[in-house]
Amino acid sequence: MKNKILLIFMFISHISISQNKDFNIIMVLNDKLLVNIEDLKINDEHQNTFQSVGYVPGNLSLNEQLYSQIIGSREKYFLTFTVVEDYKKDIRNYYEIQLENAIFEHYDNKAFFCVIEIFDLKKKKYKKKYKPLSTDKNYNYNLLFPSHSIIKSLK
Repeated sequence: MKNKILLIFMFISHISISQNKDFNIIMVLNDKLLVNIEDLKINDEHQNTFQSVGYVPGNLSLNEQLYSQIIGSREKYFLTFTVVEDYKKDIRNYYEIQLENAIFEHYDNKAFFCVIEIFDLKKKKYKKKYKPLSTDKNYNYNLLFPSHSIIKSLK
């Protein structure tokens, strides 16, 4: 009986693993690796939310259905998440990063990666260098790829 349960568990695990697409993505906030992320989602430009997203440093994982939808679309997609700055004081900041198609187009290229550098403009160091994305988004970000970089807006 234990062997049957183990085989069923391994089969289910294999199915769920094989249905994910993994991307080499590292997210950095204020020069520190992001590890304390909550409510990670992908939204399209019409504010439809897809929650089948996972992240550990170095790996962004999407289910195959969401990947197929994104890769076959001309819509803009955004990675949204909350970063816990301080658990004791309950300080959380919300971020929205526009994802570039290049991230998803190079799925089969294991050498391809993207570094998402986020800069909180409440920090003096970054406030001098970057413009806020908008009046309600007091942060900025860069997307770094092996072949090029996308820098939002410098001062």
